[in-house]
Amino acid sequence: MRIVSISPYAPTSKVRHAGGQYVYHHAEALSRKHRYVLAAPDDDADNRRAVREGPTGATVHLVSVAPQPKHKISRLIPYASWLAGGIGAPKRVRRGFALDERLWQYVSEADLVELQFHSSLSFIEQVRAVAPSTPLVAVLHEAWADACATRWRHSIPV
Repeated sequence: MRIVSISPYAPTSKVRHAGGQYVYHHAEALSRKHRYVLAAPDDDADNRRAVREGPTGATVHLVSVAPQPKHKISRLIPYASWLAGGIGAPKRVRRGFALDERLWQYVSEADLVELQFHSSLSFIEQVRAVAPSTPLVAVLHEAWADACATRWRHSIPV
């Protein structure tokens, strides 16, 4: 099976946050029996390290994106957007992913597409445009999943 996963974190065992650890073990398990490709933004050292130190058998595809803002106040904008009800990837990441032809080639050839973490939900429409009948799985994590579920419950009319 060909599996493509879109995630803000690339798989490396040396990353210190739980999300990166989860992605590493998930990629390691799936790549044992499947052709597994994980696409992540090329915007930090941990993601770059994954190209060299990721799980054996997994393909890590880093997507070129604009650099993260240097001013601390600029880094708060995505968080403020999330607090206001947004759950998507930052605009600079969405733009980079939209322009990455190799990523969409992987998606068009996939038997299954995963969207890891809430921010990857931004790519549902693009995945559907490229692979309309391919099964799509959203994997939400911990507190983010609770927050998203709460928002979705409150947005559905009773």
